[in-house]
Amino acid sequence: MTQLVPAAALALLGAASTYIFYDQRRRQEVMAATETTTTDALTEGQVELTGTVEPIETVESPVDGTEGVIVDWRLRASPVGHDEAGNEDVIEGLREAEFVLSDQGGEARVDPEGSQLVVSEESKASEYHQHVHYDQIEAFDREVQGDHGGSDREGVHVRADGTLMAEEFNEEYDSYTLEHEIIQPGDEVYVLGTATRENDTWVVGNGDGKFLISDQSEEELTADLETKKWIALAAAIVFAVGSLYFLILG
Repeated sequence: MTQLVPAAALALLGAASTYIFYDQRRRQEVMAATETTTTDALTEGQVELTGTVEPIETVESPVDGTEGVIVDWRLRASPVGHDEAGNEDVIEGLREAEFVLSDQGGEARVDPEGSQLVVSEESKASEYHQHVHYDQIEAFDREVQGDHGGSDREGVHVRADGTLMAEEFNEEYDSYTLEHEIIQPGDEVYVLGTATRENDTWVVGNGDGKFLISDQSEEELTADLETKKWIALAAAIVFAVGSLYFLILG
């Protein structure tokens, strides 16, 4: 009976990896089936655009203060007694601001809420702190705690998941890592989303189809999704074999 618990856990992990595999494959299929267009030739429904980010509003990275239109941030920490840093997610969040995508055909507004963000290595930042300093954690907590309540700025969406209490953090963790992925003003981006017409303005955002924003080209993005797809499939197979192993033992 005791073997059923790890078997069930591995089965759930296998199911999650299988879902990721099919989701990545579906994204590739939608990208391949959607022809890149320009903002002056948009029609309602699933669209694919490339262009330059022109900010309407900006949000700030809590990691290093960089201004962006999308900032996906997190704090990972190593519990006391563990050697590896960053092996436990403590708190994470997302800061997004609507922006204008400009191309040779004109402009369209992009509402990034609900998008999948995929960025290049150049748009990632990571700060490793070997020792925990109360003042630094307290300052970071002050910076992000307001994100739990959302934003009252028009066109800006923020959220935070998890809790961070400086005093307890000092007692529980040896080291920590701050990370972010970011889209900045002036970046060249690829957007796959749903176009709608609002008050004579084209808006690309979340809808019935896939919604993805990246600073990579379509070719780079396709290759990245291909790699992630096969990693997910390999993980699903390993978890399935592990689950069967424990079931047989049980």
